[in-house]
Amino acid sequence: TMLHHLALLIFAAQDPSAGAPVLSTTDWILPDSGAALREWRLLDPQSGVIRSEGQLLGARVDAQSLRLAAQRAAVDARRGISRDLAEVLATTAPQTVIEVAFWLRSAQEEDWRAHMEASLSAGLGVEDARRNAFAQATATFAPLNAAFAERLAAAGFELRLVADGWPNVCARLPAGAVAEWAADPAVDQAYWAAPEHFTELDDAQATMRTAVAWNRGISASGGAVKVMINDVGDVVSNNPYLPPVIYLTNIGVSSHSTACAGNVAMNHPSFKGAAFGLPQIYSGGGADDASTPPVWSAAISAGVSFGNCSWWTGQKGSIAYLDRFFDYTLRQYGVMMFKSNGNQGGSSTPYATTPGNGYNMICTGAYNDANDANWANDAMASYSSYWDPVEGHEKPELASPGD
Repeated sequence: TMLHHLALLIFAAQDPSAGAPVLSTTDWILPDSGAALREWRLLDPQSGVIRSEGQLLGARVDAQSLRLAAQRAAVDARRGISRDLAEVLATTAPQTVIEVAFWLRSAQEEDWRAHMEASLSAGLGVEDARRNAFAQATATFAPLNAAFAERLAAAGFELRLVADGWPNVCARLPAGAVAEWAADPAVDQAYWAAPEHFTELDDAQATMRTAVAWNRGISASGGAVKVMINDVGDVVSNNPYLPPVIYLTNIGVSSHSTACAGNVAMNHPSFKGAAFGLPQIYSGGGADDASTPPVWSAAISAGVSFGNCSWWTGQKGSIAYLDRFFDYTLRQYGVMMFKSNGNQGGSSTPYATTPGNGYNMICTGAYNDANDANWANDAMASYSSYWDPVEGHEKPELASPGD
């Protein structure tokens, strides 16, 4: 692993910086040097901002920058092969065909969010500003993606995805050929494209306690923000308590996808969704590395701003391809993805799950409030994921009552 997580001491007694309460202390081992890095998470009492401070060999350092440098060094040492892909290759016969997602290098400026901001300043609406930025990105990446895809196809490999607004190509190739292509100058990093997906919803609505909001008159009635259920299938069209469903895909309906839509937007008089009153709900079926980018491409074209993902790819604990994909999408195109943090609490490694391991999405875990008003005995629910990814950032961002 890129970093070995040694210890987490909540509310550490020692304060490394005067006047800044210490929320946590974490010790890391940097893999290249073997040096110990101690990181403090500090709370600024005036602003409420949590910041990171570190100590290495007795000197104060920028802990986050050191972690990122160590992660980049680990990738470079593997010649562009991601952590999860390296693990797959170690146990796969060279002739076995696997799917790989290639994140390509681009010489072009990639601050599409700046293009969005410029369009907004010029008076354009947010949906059109996002579409314009996405169109510029697509035009920039088209020749890059096409050239690499043509080379893969010429080598006899099956193409699974040639992306539009991302420098991404997915292909199926023998495991023994992966290292050569990962080290290609056109590639920034090669990831294992997980072939499966698993659902994570389990009767959530009764515990969400959204009545607290409803009782204050808050609803989504007449709301202009467009919301998408990005799930393992499509939402059914004939549920009388759902708003009209706008389909971005046609892969077949799913009870899980429909349940997620109900949690968001159901208009039943007794069993309301969290955002009941939405004038419509968007449905985008696709939950693997090759099918997810086209869903979000269609969502951006349709003006969607929020998406919900209640599934995982079988990967957990570190940033894989879809984690990076969503990090890029949220940062560059100004959308938000809400993700279940995972139901891995009963396992020996209760990590957050992909595609929720990135920095930018909002992941929700579940906690047990012991059915009383005392906060001191609250704890994460037994089934909920709660370990941070090995990159060091905190997951989940939020936890709500789940028992």
